[in-house]
Amino acid sequence: LLSAAGAQEKPLVPVIVKDQSAHFWKIVLAGAKAAGADLGLNVVAGSGTSEQDVAGQIKLLQDAVTNKAVAIVVAPTQYTALGPAIDEAAKHVPVVVIDSGVASLTMKSMLATDNVAAGRLAADAMAQAIAKKYQAASGEVAIVNFLPGAGSLVDRSKGFKDQLFSKHPELTVVDERNGDGTDASIEPVVAALLKEHPTLHGIFASKQAAAEVTAAALKSANLADTIKLVGF
Repeated sequence: LLSAAGAQEKPLVPVIVKDQSAHFWKIVLAGAKAAGADLGLNVVAGSGTSEQDVAGQIKLLQDAVTNKAVAIVVAPTQYTALGPAIDEAAKHVPVVVIDSGVASLTMKSMLATDNVAAGRLAADAMAQAIAKKYQAASGEVAIVNFLPGAGSLVDRSKGFKDQLFSKHPELTVVDERNGDGTDASIEPVVAALLKEHPTLHGIFASKQAAAEVTAAALKSANLADTIKLVGF
């Protein structure tokens, strides 16, 4: 997606997201393209084939350097795996990281939600919902992540667990499970949670896609009122 057929008339700025087919990333890319038009830049969208396509993002970073981009914007799919690739790209061009943390200190700037704080807010919302249903913020809860290793999801989970431990100690995280970065992977994850933990009072889904699939599964099992769902 980032190959250049000759010299660019406008400065090239690739914007590499996690999955450009997803609704959230379409919004991000629309904003990037609007800014590019305002600033006279050639903003080119790119992503791997899915949120788990680390190799795809690494290749796009390499292509951006080869094509003499003046800057790169990237939302890393994985905290650890993308670090070396961003370090290498940053030797040649300024790199701006968005959305998720990465194991690199070479980026020019970073723009992201405070995901630890967001996880803490989710824990408070969970405690409130469970207390309203069960007269006390107590019982077993679980966490569903869209995929393992993504910096934003790791931070949301950390904030959620830290807040329960410090502020809502009667709520216990009894399980935390990951999908594989696809919507289809979440349904069996939720099914396993419901089977193995029949006394769950709540589930925290740390990403919108995971929350939507979890909500549908709880409704299908007639558990939408019994198990309180908090989604990011």
